[in-house]
Amino acid sequence: MQPSAPQNSLKRRRLVAAALSSAFLSLAAEAGVSPLPGTVLQPKSGAGAFAMASLSSPSEALDVDRVIDEAAREHGVSRHLIRAIIETESEFDPLAVSSRGACGLMQLMPGTVRRFGVVDCFDARANVAAGTRFLKALLTRYQGSIALSVAAYNAGEGAVKRHGGIPPYPQTRAYVRRVQALLIAVREGRPARTPART
Repeated sequence: MQPSAPQNSLKRRRLVAAALSSAFLSLAAEAGVSPLPGTVLQPKSGAGAFAMASLSSPSEALDVDRVIDEAAREHGVSRHLIRAIIETESEFDPLAVSSRGACGLMQLMPGTVRRFGVVDCFDARANVAAGTRFLKALLTRYQGSIALSVAAYNAGEGAVKRHGGIPPYPQTRAYVRRVQALLIAVREGRPARTPART
């Protein structure tokens, strides 16, 4: 029986994720940075799926909410904002890769990966920690403005500076609206989406 289109797509994404993970580790080795134990994306035996880095064993499910809570506490950023960014960026897919090279849960761009010293952007904890540190820097820069910080997360700080506020790009404006809508839903007590345990 032929695998379904979604299965083929997932398999391709996982292969890309594994290749990118290897590339990150190779670059880190060239730079003299040693990965932490267990930070390689490894196939689970017989499952064809990948165990995310930073898990104590390949069979342990990734608890995205716990990763978010840890980053929120450590960096002093609202867990609801981190969660809204992740939902908007990757729909909680730790293996997400964009056409522009952004990767992981918080869709870190290559420049952000370098800026925050991420060895493997598919390491869920490292990805969320770096994305949260970036958000914290943006919130500080824009004096707590969530709209400007989220716009800069999406379009870049340069674009926000050039336009003197949220850039007029339809994609960025839709992105800011979606994040704000998710935050409003939390304030109004509407149930949040539960990320699948991978």
